Amino acid sequence: MKLIITESKLKDFIEKKFGVDLTGKIKKIESVDDIPDIFNPDTMERQYRYYLKNYGPMYAFKGNGKMFLYQNQLGINLISDQKFNLYSACELFENLGIECGMGLTIQDLIDLYSKKY
Repeated sequence: MKLIITESKLKDFIEKKFGVDLTGKIKKIESVDDIPDIFNPDTMERQYRYYLKNYGPMYAFKGNGKMFLYQNQLGINLISDQKFNLYSACELFENLGIECGMGLTIQDLIDLYSKKY
């Protein structure tokens, strides 16, 4: 039997299961100008430009009173907070209020909730 879950049903599931609504909390970043000031885009501009040019868009996540930058770099998840501490995907999920191991990926969340800054 094949089960199809629509985006709206998946959003409803996440909201009901975890009490989390990530609407407006994931933003697509395609330019250094789009990076939130909390990440020091002026002092890190050269590095951010390199990342964006070579690995594609970044995403800013809001959760647990923190902001996180995420980028998939050739299959490796680069996730850091505003103090440049590194996080695993599970740690990001936990900070967003979502249980790790539910079969969701960061890309699933991006596809459901991201908006361009």
